[in-house]
Amino acid sequence: MGWIDRGFDRVLGACGSGAAPAALLLCSFLAGLLIALAFRWLADGAKIRRARDEMLAHMLAIRLFRDQIAAALWSYPLAGRAAVRYVGLGLPALAAVLLPLLCLYSQLEGRLDFAAPAAGRQLLLTARLRPGADLNQARLEVPAAVRVTAPPVHLPQSGEVTWRIQPAECGSFDARLVVGGFQAGKRIQVCDSFRRLRPESASASWPMALFTAGDGQLPAGGAVQSITLDYPERRLALAGHELDWRLLFVLLAIFFAFLLKPITGAEF
Repeated sequence: MGWIDRGFDRVLGACGSGAAPAALLLCSFLAGLLIALAFRWLADGAKIRRARDEMLAHMLAIRLFRDQIAAALWSYPLAGRAAVRYVGLGLPALAAVLLPLLCLYSQLEGRLDFAAPAAGRQLLLTARLRPGADLNQARLEVPAAVRVTAPPVHLPQSGEVTWRIQPAECGSFDARLVVGGFQAGKRIQVCDSFRRLRPESASASWPMALFTAGDGQLPAGGAVQSITLDYPERRLALAGHELDWRLLFVLLAIFFAFLLKPITGAEF
């Protein structure tokens, strides 16, 4: 997944202050294009059209024959059967496009949920150790540009150790957590370059490792269960109103899918 991250970094890095809306529009367009192409190549357009028309016809009959109870009631199961057939015909295309859509979603989640802190802003780095690990053995090693500003806080009940750190300059810095003979790394991004952020690093199994590769994944079976940085949340607003990027992503993806429908020859 690293090459995908680098590709998005190059494209969105050139957008400057408009990187957030650019990321949302780009991923929504790609999602709509993937949906349209999947239905074009993997779904039977003629059968989908017939099932859709049959479903709409029975729904219209329910409204037209409200005064004829028997006819209206008979239209309900017919409309339901057509709807089930309509959805079933689209399932192969939806299944094929699910993994690429999750990849696009993970790109947006890592860029729109959180923002890298400014230089000089303090952060909390929390390590959760596996049961049985000695919290007192946990040691954090940071580069010269990052300063640990307070002694670690140990929480035996939850198996967590927290350090307060302060990056002094912009850039990417690698911290290292040492617990006995086990080591785990965590990258700290400072100053907002709209790179993909991973606040939590944890051990993951396939296929989740596809979405947490690199800094987002810890070695399985080690003493460290997870490492978390409390990056500040990113706020998207328009005319003073906060926007939900997840809802916008879904709506825009559907819009682009219908927009590209006549161009790709898809039917849904």
